[in-house]
Amino acid sequence: MRLHNGSGEAEDGSGSYPVPDILEDDSILRVYKGNIDERGLFGEVYLYITKGSIVVYNPKTGYTKKVDMDEVSSVRVNDYLGNGELEVETGGGCISLIRFTREYMDRFRNAANLIENLTYYKMVDESAVKRFNQKEMMKERVKTQTLKTMLTLMRMRIKATTVGIVAGMLATVLGLLPPYLMKTLIDNVLGEGNVSLLTTIVLSLIGIYAANAILNVVRSYALSYAGQHSMCDLRRHLYRHILKFQLDLLDRYEAGRVISRITDDVGRINWFLTWGIQSFLVNIFTLVAIGAILLLLNVKLALIAMIPVPFLAIGIFLFRRKARRVYHMAWRRWADVTTLLVDKIPNFPLIKAFSREDEERRTLDAKLREQVSARMNATKLSVEFFPMLGFTLSASVAIIWWLGGLEVLGGSLTLGTLTAFISYVWQFYGPMNSLISMIEPLQQVITSVERINSLLYMEPNVKEPEKAVDLNIRGHIIFDNVKFGYEPYAYVLKNINLQIKPGEKVGIVGPTGSGKTTLTKLILRFYDPNEGRILIDGVNLKNVKLSSLRRQIGLVVQDPPLFSDTIANNIRYGKPDATPEEVMAAAKVSQAHEFIMKMPLAYDSPVGHRGSKLSGGERQRIAIARAIISDPKVLILDEATSSLDAITERKVKEALDYISRGRTTIIIAHRLSTVMDTDRIIVLDKGRIVEVGSHDQLLRRGGLYKRLWNMQFREGIIEVPIGGVK
Repeated sequence: MRLHNGSGEAEDGSGSYPVPDILEDDSILRVYKGNIDERGLFGEVYLYITKGSIVVYNPKTGYTKKVDMDEVSSVRVNDYLGNGELEVETGGGCISLIRFTREYMDRFRNAANLIENLTYYKMVDESAVKRFNQKEMMKERVKTQTLKTMLTLMRMRIKATTVGIVAGMLATVLGLLPPYLMKTLIDNVLGEGNVSLLTTIVLSLIGIYAANAILNVVRSYALSYAGQHSMCDLRRHLYRHILKFQLDLLDRYEAGRVISRITDDVGRINWFLTWGIQSFLVNIFTLVAIGAILLLLNVKLALIAMIPVPFLAIGIFLFRRKARRVYHMAWRRWADVTTLLVDKIPNFPLIKAFSREDEERRTLDAKLREQVSARMNATKLSVEFFPMLGFTLSASVAIIWWLGGLEVLGGSLTLGTLTAFISYVWQFYGPMNSLISMIEPLQQVITSVERINSLLYMEPNVKEPEKAVDLNIRGHIIFDNVKFGYEPYAYVLKNINLQIKPGEKVGIVGPTGSGKTTLTKLILRFYDPNEGRILIDGVNLKNVKLSSLRRQIGLVVQDPPLFSDTIANNIRYGKPDATPEEVMAAAKVSQAHEFIMKMPLAYDSPVGHRGSKLSGGERQRIAIARAIISDPKVLILDEATSSLDAITERKVKEALDYISRGRTTIIIAHRLSTVMDTDRIIVLDKGRIVEVGSHDQLLRRGGLYKRLWNMQFREGIIEVPIGGVK
């Protein structure tokens, strides 16, 4: 088994996973991690998809199962109570590949989609191959740019860093004087009875210690100032860099992993900036200076004192060879814990509602056990190297005492010189011990810098060209043979050709997973098509400034996100300079004003975390107000009224009908009554447009739309308008 950092990608975006020996690194397209092994026990198990095979591998037990892609006739995900299963059908029968808990369900549906495209459609996504190659180049760049990044961090606050390092150097120089003064004290004062020299030496020692204390204060403050401000700068820079990305960032990294880099990894770098730099330089300087003094005092003993140096160099080399993999694994396990907490704590009400406290405790316990195990592997690595190096240093001192003692007894060396020499040896070994103890935290810093670089050097898939235009949108939208997939080789939209005219109201319907919401994400350019192009008013979306495009598009989704702020500020988010009168007018149009005024602080009432203090319908009305206040040229309503009661929905729908006049409006809905009065209805199925027409035309055609209509009509989902169905 090997730990892989090569081609292909893990589903968590880390790009690192164990690889069974039966697979070649360069053949892996995608890796999916599950959490139920072949024995039905909780544990890590991996599903590898290549162009030619599907492999399941458990790195703990060594269990391996391989199925050739050519033998697969179909694939399905079985959704059981509390868990799921991925199966493939072959000529030899049905084969169960991997089991997993429900939290992994979407992950393995993506895997099934990928297998289906590779086996049935025989699709090869060349753009995905190109992206993989770019990721490989980025990974190599991350490794080679670590030192450059660390030096850049030092330069962020170079003045304060320099003051701290210089103060540390001066303190070190002063620290070299006491042993020599002690030699004089023993040989010249105590040996010869020189009282006046005793006073001079004592006053000198007091002055040295006082100066040392002052220099250490200056050093500590300067380096702390440099470290704290550099961390602030780095976190600011990271956050700004992250904001350049579109939604694809969270496809590559879970939110908890991004947060871990901004908080934990940057925090670890603070040690390097505050103490690591100056400690490393001061220790090197001390080693050179004391080494020269030792050679001047006694060459033979000095050579013995330097015996541990090559052992130190070899130990560091061996430690570094193993440490990178071990610390990356430890960091990923900690990021898993962070990701879990980021996901679960905001959903605390849901956990309580379903009495899932015990299950969530067990899940966290499992993650924490994995994290502890990974940290213990790092500890084991440390104890393999450092105690032996410490023993080598102590043994060398004992040998020096023995040889030096023989010379003192033989009269070739004075007691004061031997005492000073031993003091200098301990000062010589002190920096060596410090350098040894720095190896582990320095490796942690290097790992953190590499993790931060993986973000800093990651290029957004959606980029704005230098000559992008600031377009005044009319709302003419064209999809020209568009193909798109979130996962490589797995298209969600296939050969989409669609034209939406300025001011037209279009409904988009279809079964769950047919690609309705994905269409709107492409219009907002959260993603770019894998193939084909999207035009707005005759201009390719790729050539329009993102700020110009999104400023003129209003979006309301089914579960609208709100910020932990006041109602007014959430509405004003669509137009930051909006006046209170404009905020209130938008709220009235969205039928939100009445319930807002009943709240204790009215428009200044806090909405709670993600709107937790509001009902689903209230959140949607605030989101509609936020879209209305921006006065968009294109309005996208993705199940915008699904959480409203029938009376409020009718009022909001009338308001939306009013504000959508003259605007290009796209309405996504499962409830077909919502799109009955649109100019055209687009019916999607499995990523393709299967029907286009008005409500009446589609009913007469008798296709998928009519089947959906009849199903909803029978189940009472559709509210038939006054006058009946036409």
